[in-house]
Amino acid sequence: MNPYDELRSKRAEISREWASRTFAAGSTFRIFAKRESPRIKKFLIREIGDGSKLARCGDASAYENALRSIIHKLRRRTKTNRKMKHRRPNFGQAAKVVNLYVKALLQLPDYLLPYNKRKLEEYAHVALDSQILGRMWGRKGKPGHFQKELISAGIKKRPVLSNLKDEHEYSKIQKVLADSCSTRAIPRIAYDYYWALREK
Repeated sequence: MNPYDELRSKRAEISREWASRTFAAGSTFRIFAKRESPRIKKFLIREIGDGSKLARCGDASAYENALRSIIHKLRRRTKTNRKMKHRRPNFGQAAKVVNLYVKALLQLPDYLLPYNKRKLEEYAHVALDSQILGRMWGRKGKPGHFQKELISAGIKKRPVLSNLKDEHEYSKIQKVLADSCSTRAIPRIAYDYYWALREK
């Protein structure tokens, strides 16, 4: 078989393999118990795969419902390490892993995905972590990019990933990002790349 024919016919397999191998840095799994990382990767391949199902969501609400279901499943099926206060990852911690996998899929070029990724790109959430949350809130004497909006949304202090125990505060944070980019012809997930503009 011509290798280009094979690449085209196996785009779903390629995208699954790419995402599962590249979505996580070494520190991504540090909150989880030993030997959980391969289980998490298998879970994401099974639940999200090449992203086709998420890309078929008809609107942002349908996407968020599908994403919420995956996040809750991941919470139930994984354990944190012994140093953590809770046995299972909280909503924000599980969401970070899921959103990183989706981000990895979106880094693939169009010709290696078996669907139009524009809808997935439009709905995808930012993978919240301490750096992103800190950049959004800011620090004493120097408000972040979205401190005012977060306060208006009902978040009264700097959000911390380890405290995002349920989806309500997480959803408020994601909505602040979505509202901010809604008229700017750039998807919400683009904020994940702002680190490239940080001060040297």
